[in-house]
Amino acid sequence: MNKFRILLVDADPDRLEQFSSMLGEDDHNVLPVISLEEAEEALFVLKIDVVIFGSLFPEAEIEIFVDRLRGIENTQKNALRAPVLAVSPDLTDPPGWAPGRGGIIDGYLTRLFDSGTLSAAMAELSPGGAAAKRDGQETSLENLPIFEPDKFRQQVAYDPDLTVEIIELFLEERKVEVPEMQAAIENGEFQRLSEVAHTIKGSLSSLHAALARDRAQELETAAKKRDGTGCRRLLGELAEDLNVLEPLLLRLRDEVKS
Repeated sequence: MNKFRILLVDADPDRLEQFSSMLGEDDHNVLPVISLEEAEEALFVLKIDVVIFGSLFPEAEIEIFVDRLRGIENTQKNALRAPVLAVSPDLTDPPGWAPGRGGIIDGYLTRLFDSGTLSAAMAELSPGGAAAKRDGQETSLENLPIFEPDKFRQQVAYDPDLTVEIIELFLEERKVEVPEMQAAIENGEFQRLSEVAHTIKGSLSSLHAALARDRAQELETAAKKRDGTGCRRLLGELAEDLNVLEPLLLRLRDEVKS
């Protein structure tokens, strides 16, 4: 069965947890968010295969979100179109799905949908493409760039002082954030862990450090799922990613200073 990277949006925390747990048990990579604001933010840091609305938000707000999603896809080379699905109370169980009617929602799922139903919908709505396997090869974080200094410098308008300031601030914050996340894991403070992982993810996104950024995203997701074992593994991997990233940042800082 194909594994998908799922952006799961639901305003009901209990239902969000229910759907997230069900999909996570089948090894899908699930990012559960409770608002469209969080969902839009996730589009900039997470490569997704499908968006699932556990509950429908106002149509106008969903339309704005989908427009943002399609706009981002249009700017990405070889980007695949991520279907937008919604759980519908109008569909009867057992598990199944139905295609949309030409609107912004591509398809509807029953309340008791499962991974087999999701795979069937994805095969129909995104033939040959939106699964986490592409051209027979599994996607891997290790294929992502560690650091893209040209993109980072362009983002700060080639301002040397700002370049140095951002790098040094990040390196100082990292010294605090990694131990803080470790302490949060040890104390079972998953909400705090999620918050710190979210913060460092944003910093890494600004630096154009894609590998560590996506690792931080995975850690945030694991924290939201209260997956202690996964959190420990991912924090160790993130710490190693940061160890690899740091000399590259220092090199750029020193070049800009000289």
